[in-house]
Amino acid sequence: MQQQIYNYYIVDASVMIDLKDSFPTDLFKPIWDEIARLVNAGKWKIFDTVVDELHDSQLKDWLNINSSAIVKFDSNFNAYLSRFMAECQNNNMMLVNPYNTRNNGDPFVVTLALYFETRSLNDLRITTGNIKCCVLTDELPREHKVNIPSVCDYYNLKYMHLFDLMRYHQWQVSVNVNNP
Repeated sequence: MQQQIYNYYIVDASVMIDLKDSFPTDLFKPIWDEIARLVNAGKWKIFDTVVDELHDSQLKDWLNINSSAIVKFDSNFNAYLSRFMAECQNNNMMLVNPYNTRNNGDPFVVTLALYFETRSLNDLRITTGNIKCCVLTDELPREHKVNIPSVCDYYNLKYMHLFDLMRYHQWQVSVNVNNP
């Protein structure tokens, strides 16, 4: 069985936070180098609204250096976001909590994947091209809970967690110990 090739990884803020917390750059430089390689290949994408959810200076600095990963809002994206929000409302799949003014980047994460896959604006479940995206999130599917995995399932979008990405790319971390 041939492995799926993804053109883009669409990154949720939780993945960036997990990366920093689980793999500090000073101890796990090879992991960050591999992610930078994905950025340089144009495959690692994070929407600018999602970047706004990141309050850590180390992550902000890393994204400044790897700014090609950041996708800016434009009118084409706005058309997808408007359609996505309407479809979510019509299907009772609200990703945004109106009582929480923080961490409302989830619709932008999913919409960015639909946008890059050039889904039909008449029905975002319809794929019109050959571009394949994978959403990276730390969220798990939960019964009776609308979250990124459940919405990805509805739209037949692939998603995976950080460790799944590492396994998918067969990354192996080795440790060099320098004893004083």
